[in-house]
Amino acid sequence: ASHHRFEHSIGVMHLAGQAMRTLRLKDKSLGITDRDVFLVMAAGLLHDIGHGPYSHMFDSQFIPKVTEGKVEKSHEEFSVQMVEYLVKDNGIDISEDEVRFIQ
Repeated sequence: ASHHRFEHSIGVMHLAGQAMRTLRLKDKSLGITDRDVFLVMAAGLLHDIGHGPYSHMFDSQFIPKVTEGKVEKSHEEFSVQMVEYLVKDNGIDISEDEVRFIQ
């Protein structure tokens, strides 16, 4: 097991892709497309993007202190905002439904 977020996220993306390709091979009736595989891999890669450094300590100690308790969001909520920002700021050609799926 790796405790480095980057390695963890790359690993989750890889395993998500393997799982999707295996499902596609074993059950063609599912109609899994290359785009479906890409979206599941992107979701795996970005699943922890909302975590700050030092993860839960950052979420439970740092954020409340620097925002004077005004921001009460989970890392999942931060992830949603970050994915939306990354897509918009970089002009990524992806539909709103696909963004919601990844989030």
